[in-house]
Amino acid sequence: MAQFDVGANFLQYGAARLGIAIGGQRFTQQSGSVLFPTSGSTNIRAAIFDLKLDQFSGVSFPTGGWGATGKLYSQLASLGGDDPFNRWEAVAGAAYSVGVHTFELAASAGGKLGSNPIPVYEQFELGGFLRLSGLAPGQIRTQDFQFARLGYRTKLADIPLFEGVYFGASLEAGRARPVVPVWNGERVDGKVTIPAGAVYLGIDSPLGPLYLGFGYSSRDNSAVYLFLGRR
Repeated sequence: MAQFDVGANFLQYGAARLGIAIGGQRFTQQSGSVLFPTSGSTNIRAAIFDLKLDQFSGVSFPTGGWGATGKLYSQLASLGGDDPFNRWEAVAGAAYSVGVHTFELAASAGGKLGSNPIPVYEQFELGGFLRLSGLAPGQIRTQDFQFARLGYRTKLADIPLFEGVYFGASLEAGRARPVVPVWNGERVDGKVTIPAGAVYLGIDSPLGPLYLGFGYSSRDNSAVYLFLGRR
């Protein structure tokens, strides 16, 4: 798939981009509900608007500042795109430190614009480390969602070749209407509210942040995480 963008930078604050995406996409279901198609393909002809503002004082483990992103995506039947739909997503966060103690607040939301549903290959996903910890990545698929996270982090030590070792914890909550209307083994009508939380150790390494963590949402939804890369 090819994407062509034009945009502008807002001095040191961020950037805005407007573009067109053209191409094709194939998908195959590896696991999940029988309600989803096992495979398929689609022609993509979409207009995309991206806004990103970043004032965080750090990349992997910021100690202060704020940031926000917004995205509008419109699949255009007039240009030959399949399954026309419109969706929006917004993310905002902030960090504040007192000594070696850092507090974080993050929120995100998304949904469709108009009456056309979002096709399965572009639906929002919840689950995974610090995005409803304890759930598998993408365990919840939905047409619209709200999510919030309150985090705490403290620097434990400095190690040669590393920027630092951190301990962190988070409280999380998401609200969504699952595409498959089942949660914790029971059928649900409408939206469900899902609490979650996590504790972790993080290392700011030259190859990127390394995390070892434990996430918990319910008796049937807990997970141990070990991965390298930005969350």
